Amino acid sequence: MSEELFPGFTDLLQGWVLKKGPARAPQRVAESDVEDLAKASIDTLRQRVTGEAGADWGSLQALTDGWLVQRQKGEKPSPLGEEDFRFLVTFVLEGLSAPRQKAIQLSPLEEVEQESAVTSGDESQIAQEDPFKFAREHLARAL
Repeated sequence: MSEELFPGFTDLLQGWVLKKGPARAPQRVAESDVEDLAKASIDTLRQRVTGEAGADWGSLQALTDGWLVQRQKGEKPSPLGEEDFRFLVTFVLEGLSAPRQKAIQLSPLEEVEQESAVTSGDESQIAQEDPFKFAREHLARAL
């Protein structure tokens, strides 16, 4: 969900190592952690806008309470703080406000046909512009 809504959110947290409590071993950030952080960031944003959280960081603060995070290799682990919460919520806010383009998955053959339909003109001119056009079309049809 988070990667669909917020491309780059997983990359943002990729180097993190989490220790979620004193009895738990440190581990790299998992996909479930990314999902939880994305959901908590959205919820915190909602809470702050509606005034439910007050000066607190709501769901993000509750989720990460007791976590120690090593953000980069060689860095000393520390708890998440206001700067981290602000960064996560800002990233989510920018993701929500960014214009969306509907992603259309085309097969290789459809891509070649669409390319052919868009291109108009003499075949020799097309071959000069893209010398591999016919080879790609042949491969797309063979697949």
